[in-house]
Amino acid sequence: MVNEWRLTYIPDADMLDTVALGGPAVEMQKKSPMGLSVVGFKETGVSLGFFQDIDTEVDLEKCKEHGVRVIRRLGVGGGTIFVDKNASMAVGLLYYDNFFPDMETAFHKFGKVIVEAYKKLGVKEPWYKHIRFE
Repeated sequence: MVNEWRLTYIPDADMLDTVALGGPAVEMQKKSPMGLSVVGFKETGVSLGFFQDIDTEVDLEKCKEHGVRVIRRLGVGGGTIFVDKNASMAVGLLYYDNFFPDMETAFHKFGKVIVEAYKKLGVKEPWYKHIRFE
């Protein structure tokens, strides 16, 4: 198995990019299954997963009042994601189904990959703290 990693960096994405990036990422995974995408946003917004109920997840009036854009990702779940134009980066990870023996190992390994990617992007002293799942 080849351990080639692909880093995609989009520092100034539009909220709709969260919808557009899912399909190509899955297609790219067929050719190079190991990948890390780091995405920064130029606007504050809420990205709903395909299965989320907008009425229970989001206060649309508050979003409108504060200029927070609300979009829905098509065909992919992953929950509701809030991104702040001044602070948030979305990180997407792709890997072989059987690459890690369990999710604990996957998160520990990906934490190291994320830290190294941020170093390459110029972030000084990045760190990752693993949250243990029970």
